[in-house]
Amino acid sequence: MGFETDDPRVPNSQEIAKKMGLEIEFIEEPGDSPINHPNTAVLDMVGRDKKMRVSGCSIGGGAIEIREIMLRGMEIRPAGPLPIILYIDSDKNKEKELALTKEIERVAPFENRQVLQGKECNIYEFNIKNYMRDKTKKSLASKYDGIICL
Repeated sequence: MGFETDDPRVPNSQEIAKKMGLEIEFIEEPGDSPINHPNTAVLDMVGRDKKMRVSGCSIGGGAIEIREIMLRGMEIRPAGPLPIILYIDSDKNKEKELALTKEIERVAPFENRQVLQGKECNIYEFNIKNYMRDKTKKSLASKYDGIICL
């Protein structure tokens, strides 16, 4: 929905989402956390032809750590707190991936990256050092299809 954490619309986000055609359901599950943290949220996002699961937790001081992402049948385990960039390379185009890696290093330096190779696509996960400006996120998204900025 594009809200910042301090956006005054956050308290009304469920109503806003409903007006946008988004269905949100909260289910509190008994038992241990699937990612071994007491303050855990698991988001299952389903669209017409897309499905994604993100498991994360609040680690204090306003920081969020994503511990597991299920995307395109692949399990991604990021190595730290947000922000994270995911790049889904359906073409498995090494030149495009190299160009993206260089650009990310220039505009949003990263601690590390991991590459997951699948049958249908490769997924690149970048653990970004600092929060990115919206302008940076939009620029990357306009140049590279398949970018997800968390």
